[in-house]
Amino acid sequence: FPVTIAANTSTQTRLLWLHCQLAMSRDPTLLKSISPTDDLEVQAVGWWNQLQQGQSDPALETLNLHLHQPHAAAHRSVQLLSYRASIYASRFEYDLAVQDLETALQHGQATLEANVEAKLHKQLGDTLLLLYEWDRVLDHYNEAISLSPAFADAYWARGMLYYTKGASQSALNDFHSYLRLSPSGYYNGVAQRAIEEIERALGIVNLPEGRCQTAIVFNLLRR
Repeated sequence: FPVTIAANTSTQTRLLWLHCQLAMSRDPTLLKSISPTDDLEVQAVGWWNQLQQGQSDPALETLNLHLHQPHAAAHRSVQLLSYRASIYASRFEYDLAVQDLETALQHGQATLEANVEAKLHKQLGDTLLLLYEWDRVLDHYNEAISLSPAFADAYWARGMLYYTKGASQSALNDFHSYLRLSPSGYYNGVAQRAIEEIERALGIVNLPEGRCQTAIVFNLLRR
């Protein structure tokens, strides 16, 4: 790998270069190659590496400078607020993270693509989960799925919420949706084990489709 790379190189190439260089050397001085004119995805590499080194304050300072720039495009402000919310959450400042995400949704109203808005709702739900605000969490997961019906991670998150609350059938449906939409997804193994556990509890293991509800009722009547 080269030791330098032109600032006008494509975003994807710069991202790959930074990740590889940092993975091989762990040299924080490499972050100096990141320019304020780079795309936010490239700059985010620097912020996350600062976080990994326990340096969240410099990352926040940089983000704040970006956010305070006049005439920032709405989509850029939304992305910056999402990044800052993630940093706040990593510092256990969940109320500030929630505030940023709610602001991002307001700023992006009527301008964001549906899948981007869905990701913000999912991120807000994940953050509210850390504050144990179950009903609000569910509202945002529902909204994420409504906006982006193929958003697999939203089904996973909602399934885990249902599972935690004991809503087994709803959890089962969402875990199946997750596996269908993301058959090689990150949570695939956990989702499959959760499905098996729920099906055993409900007494619907290895039953043909259409007989599940009958099995649930029969199992409940036997108790």
